[in-house]
Amino acid sequence: MNKREQYVATFLNLKKKMKWRPMNKRSLMLIAATYVIQNKPFDWNRFRMLSDYIKYAASVFSPLKSNHRYVLAAKIDTGYDHPEKAFSSMLEAFEALDRAGFWRNEFSYIAATVLLDEGDNNFLAERARHIYDAMRKEHSFITSNSDYPLAALLAKEEGSVRELIETMEYFYSELNKRGFKKGDALQFLSHILSLDNGINRSILIQRCATILHALEDFGIKRKRMYYPVIGLLAFVNNGESLLPIIQSTWNELNEVEAFIWNEDLNLLMAVNIIVSDQFEQNEIMLTGLTTTIESIVQAQEAASTAAWIGAMGGISSN
Repeated sequence: MNKREQYVATFLNLKKKMKWRPMNKRSLMLIAATYVIQNKPFDWNRFRMLSDYIKYAASVFSPLKSNHRYVLAAKIDTGYDHPEKAFSSMLEAFEALDRAGFWRNEFSYIAATVLLDEGDNNFLAERARHIYDAMRKEHSFITSNSDYPLAALLAKEEGSVRELIETMEYFYSELNKRGFKKGDALQFLSHILSLDNGINRSILIQRCATILHALEDFGIKRKRMYYPVIGLLAFVNNGESLLPIIQSTWNELNEVEAFIWNEDLNLLMAVNIIVSDQFEQNEIMLTGLTTTIESIVQAQEAASTAAWIGAMGGISSN
């Protein structure tokens, strides 16, 4: 099977196995993509046992008592030979982030998985907090909890906090001049591009602009939610050359009955499936890839939950 077929098969297997568990489709899609991106076969029994281990090891009010434990189980199962040990290290990183002032939520756990391989969690957590605070200072209305994971990734980069922020602002401003609209999606893209990859900044700007303007040639609208994956494609030499196969993969996913009405997420998954092949020998970029897609999906979940709560509040007030 190719990666698209593996992704669909893993999703359908998960959906069948978890039909008695209140699991949303986005999270199932994310879990399936995690196994495919990391090129690791899905084993239901191992996955279930690890999910249960996380549930019972987590504190009483932890988000890991909820469905997020399944997403985390997939991430550490695919990334580590000893996932239980990795989970313990992740909890240590999470507590370091908590001490640094990050709120205890799903995005903090994603950030903790970014830091769990590092030596000094306390130093990096504090540095991540300084980066996050600097982000808020520049863009107070669009910086949110969903920026925690990228702040953690950037904390591992060289350079001062001020230098990192200046780099982010450079990308934000220059991309806006090239047709990207201001907002949280463009900020997310500027954060991704600020990860050190050895590529000249002006080249990345040009690549992003080329890919943005090429999207419509392949029937893909220039939606803001696609900005982050444009950044991932920009890290690939001639990334726009991948658009035909991305379009083909996207169309195939849209035709799968289980994925109908999920065209936007299908595109994100198509990009990640195709781009993951380009990053197989680059652990830093592979981590950035998985962290990016997880942050996007969790942000969508948070937005959906907020909308539902708002709707329920409106109904109850009538």
